[in-house]
Amino acid sequence: MAGNVREDRVITIYADGSKSKTRDGFGIGLLILDANDNVILAESRYEHSSKYDAFNQIPGELHAVLDSLQFAVDNGFHNLSIFHDYDGAPNFSDKSWKARTDVSRDFVNKFNSLEEVGNWNIVWDKPHSETDQQRFNFADKLAKHASTGMLRDLPNKFE
Repeated sequence: MAGNVREDRVITIYADGSKSKTRDGFGIGLLILDANDNVILAESRYEHSSKYDAFNQIPGELHAVLDSLQFAVDNGFHNLSIFHDYDGAPNFSDKSWKARTDVSRDFVNKFNSLEEVGNWNIVWDKPHSETDQQRFNFADKLAKHASTGMLRDLPNKFE
C-alpha cells in the first residue's frame, strides 16, 4: 500500500494451528493486536473436514491465517504483520511453493479471493523477541484449546 500508513489501520497477527489429539480435526488460534498492542481479537476454534485429516496441524495453521485475513478485510485493516511458525502460508501466498494438496490448493484459492478485496501490505515473520514469542505462545494455546470456543477474560494489552 503506497502513501502514509494510518496507525489505526495496522494490526499484528499471531496465527497458529494445532491437531486435535482426541478426534479428527484441527484447532485454530488467533491473537490480533492493534497498533497500540490492545487485543482486538482472540479466537480459539475447532474445525473438521475429512479431506484434511491426513495433514495434522497444517490445515489449522493455514486457516488461522485465512481467518486473520478475513478479519482484516471485514474491518478495513490494510497493513498486517503476521507471525507464524509454518512456512506454508507465506510461500503458498507468493507462489514460491506450488499448491499440490487439497489443503494448500484451498488455501491459495481463498487467499487469492481475499487478496482481490484486501488491498493489504503483509509482512510475514516468525516470533524472535521474547514479547513476540509470548504472544505467539498464547495463540498456540488458543489453537490447542480450540474446542472451548471464544475465550473470555483476556488481557486487553500485552506489555
